[in-house]
Amino acid sequence: AFTRCSGYLFEEGLATEGDLPTAYDIPGIARVYGRRPLLVLRRSLQIGTSFGRWFALRYLDSLNDRADDMFEIRAAQLRRILLELGPVCFLFQCVLVHVLVHV
Repeated sequence: AFTRCSGYLFEEGLATEGDLPTAYDIPGIARVYGRRPLLVLRRSLQIGTSFGRWFALRYLDSLNDRADDMFEIRAAQLRRILLELGPVCFLFQCVLVHVLVHV
């Protein structure tokens, strides 16, 4: 699912394997993607619209008093979104699990 939705990050000759950072190195990542502002914009829009749509639906559920009824459906949708967005959302997944466990 990740490569279907986000494979463009590594395709289309945007970077050779040597250009991509091999470690979690913020300055290195900034150098690679600082030269690709349209790619960063595209990815930001993808992440924003995916989460924005989910939060909007969750908000509408709460307005219609259906939040409890729709919880499992929205959880499955969120899981699918996180899977499609890939590793960039791993930290968000960890935070979300922590919050849901302690609610």
